[in-house]
Amino acid sequence: MTLTEHERDYEAQMAAAAASLSDEWGVRDYRAHRTRDGVAFVFTLTRSGRPVAWVEDSGRGGGPFVQFQDRRSPEALLWEAEADRLFPGDPLGAEAIVEAVLVKASL
Repeated sequence: MTLTEHERDYEAQMAAAAASLSDEWGVRDYRAHRTRDGVAFVFTLTRSGRPVAWVEDSGRGGGPFVQFQDRRSPEALLWEAEADRLFPGDPLGAEAIVEAVLVKASL
């Protein structure tokens, strides 16, 4: 399968984001399955080995849902700051950072 220029740019952006993402973020208990429209997945987002949020994507279009135990926790605020740093001015940065964490976890 040949990638389009846009897809190659997106993959390069994800690889760069994953490389610069702090090592304290991680993935635990990742589970996925194919759906008619893509791939559904769930995992626990960790920071320094501690679970801090539940991440879910239904695989039916749209973006992943990240549920922190407390939206005002230091982890939630740092997560948003990381998204702003890695994807400045991108309203979908909060979704893209989930992909960056998954890319980093797969390396």
